[in-house]
Amino acid sequence: MLMEVTKDDVVFRLVGTGHSGRIPHDITGQRYGDYIGAERIARGVRRAGSMVAHACGARVLVRERYERERQEEVIMSCLPLMDYQSGTPFILAHAGTTLALDELLRVEGPFFTQPFSGFEFVDLGEGLPPADIRARDEQPFPASFAL
Repeated sequence: MLMEVTKDDVVFRLVGTGHSGRIPHDITGQRYGDYIGAERIARGVRRAGSMVAHACGARVLVRERYERERQEEVIMSCLPLMDYQSGTPFILAHAGTTLALDELLRVEGPFFTQPFSGFEFVDLGEGLPPADIRARDEQPFPASFAL
């Protein structure tokens, strides 16, 4: 997914076929805030802004729910991008293959609507946000997902 970061939301600009085939409707052009609450979108915009400002990535852990009460943790990798002509910031997010793709299960709770189970900034060679930002915005991963 390619998401544009605005001052108060994140807009889905490009959604790959792996995700679009699992979501009941096309989310291209939709605002993330249409799917999650105001507090969560404010935190998401703040995190995305930190990624862009500090040229760092992020690793995100979310739970996806499937039919028959099955669920799994999905790790999403996020990279900041910038359109240098317009100055528009973007986040490129990638989630690997999930049970829904492997076993053709119907998705009942797409991962992008679920609260994060973990969030950590990743140094891409330019450093990380300052400690106070990391303390505010990072959420430790469970030990079983440690790098």
